[in-house]
Amino acid sequence: MTAASSPGQRPGDNANDAKDQANGRTPVAQLVEQRIPNPQVAGSSPSRRVHSSDDHGHGLLAIYKPGQGYWVRVMTAVLAGVIVAMSAAWAWVQTEALVELPTPTWEYTFFQSDRAPGAAPAAPITPGSTIILLAEKPGVDGLSRVGEAQVNEFRPGAEGLDMVVAKPKMDAGADPGEVSRIELRSGDALVLAGQVRSRTGVPIFQMLYLQAAIAGLILLVGCILVYGFVATRPKPVEFLIATDGEMKKVNWSTRKTIVDSTWVVIGACFLISSLLFLFDLFFSKFFKFIHVLQ
Repeated sequence: MTAASSPGQRPGDNANDAKDQANGRTPVAQLVEQRIPNPQVAGSSPSRRVHSSDDHGHGLLAIYKPGQGYWVRVMTAVLAGVIVAMSAAWAWVQTEALVELPTPTWEYTFFQSDRAPGAAPAAPITPGSTIILLAEKPGVDGLSRVGEAQVNEFRPGAEGLDMVVAKPKMDAGADPGEVSRIELRSGDALVLAGQVRSRTGVPIFQMLYLQAAIAGLILLVGCILVYGFVATRPKPVEFLIATDGEMKKVNWSTRKTIVDSTWVVIGACFLISSLLFLFDLFFSKFFKFIHVLQ
């Protein structure tokens, strides 16, 4: 039995097609049909497969869903940046107030009050000399020895004031900042003595470096956290994008509505304050009338 041919198909076409398929050849019409792309409806866009990489970008610092929730993310970053900057400024001030750096070296400014008989007007203090440090001790009259120091530098100053830079070795419980007199001796002989006018501890490095390090660390950590919150971490970014979407749904009041509401609030404030004034005046007169108030 032979299959019925379709309208417009010549006799023998089915037999030829069956013969071509048996020989492994595909009819030309089928090849052409396979190469024609699927037709698209007017106004439609080609379908596109969405990959997760389109949302996450490429790399560790890639922005998650760039362009979405733009202004909410930007303003959140600005506000968080202001908070981080204020925290760094606060840490800068508090570091200077609370942190005390070690002061292994001290500068003593003194006036040469005593000299050995026959000594030169300004007895030399050379680097490497050992000076004796004296200060007042509780319960002891006069000055007592509280330590000694090796001179690193000596600078003669104006008006009889000289500067000694030394590394003190203090007795137990003694403070280099309480030294009031220094002496230079050769054996038991007093070579030079001076009353200390000022004493300044020289820190191991400037406080500015520590302040800058702490403030810079806070800024660096803060910037990393803020960037991660508004740019790379999916959960907070999704929240900010959703917030931006909700903000677009808000029906903002017109300028006329805001102006009218403002005048209503101002008028209500004046009305309430006037009523309170009248009540206060009435009760004050009343209580004076009944001699409760004088």
